[in-house]
Amino acid sequence: MKFRPVYRLSGQRGFTLIEVAMVMLIMALLLGSLLAPLTAQIDQQKITETKKSLAEIREALIGFAIINGRLPCPSDKTTASGSVNAGGIEAGKEVLSCTTDATNSGVVPWVTLGVRETDAWGRRFTYRVNSAFATNAPFFSLTSLGTLDVYSTASGATPACPADFSGRIATNVPAIIISHGKNGFGAYTSQGGAPMSTTGADVSEKENADVESCYMEKEIDLNPSTAPTYDDVLIWIPPTILFNRMVAAGKLP
Repeated sequence: MKFRPVYRLSGQRGFTLIEVAMVMLIMALLLGSLLAPLTAQIDQQKITETKKSLAEIREALIGFAIINGRLPCPSDKTTASGSVNAGGIEAGKEVLSCTTDATNSGVVPWVTLGVRETDAWGRRFTYRVNSAFATNAPFFSLTSLGTLDVYSTASGATPACPADFSGRIATNVPAIIISHGKNGFGAYTSQGGAPMSTTGADVSEKENADVESCYMEKEIDLNPSTAPTYDDVLIWIPPTILFNRMVAAGKLP
């Protein structure tokens, strides 16, 4: 049996561990730079989807008011999906009383309105209704609009609500609908029970999670460099829009 000689190239060597580590680090950095824009793009898609759902909810609320002469009460935010009358069937027990300001905050009555229960992040929409627009009166009174205001502040600023009238962008609104965004601070889930914690939340997000007369809107930063950051998405019904739609439908004089 003959053996062939083995030839080695002079100077040939393998990669050292340091070189392999450097290559892996460079690949990780390149991958990270690609994933960051992709994450922001996914977040933007979810924001767009949630805004579409909010617009549909607003139209459904106006349609309910045209038919019934009032806005619906919120649904019980602590009731789990699948429970009896969950979602705010008006004849059921899961609809909250909303004739006073202490009982007019919950979640969107999605069954009553025929809309989505949750936003793009899988959390329920908070629904705050002005008690003056949720009564069974024949028509709304322009002299008893109640108080429910929306304020706008610069990103990162501490809201001066309700003292800072310069930041107020809407007043005496009939209803506000809120998605608590990607971080979900203060949101309720389909499982019901307690809301998600607001520990570490932006100060404006805390305003949107409590039951008070003022709510905050800020620009959403998709690439925040600091925390906490604001990412709520909200919409409201201006009183003039509601009145005009009801007048056009022959529900108001």
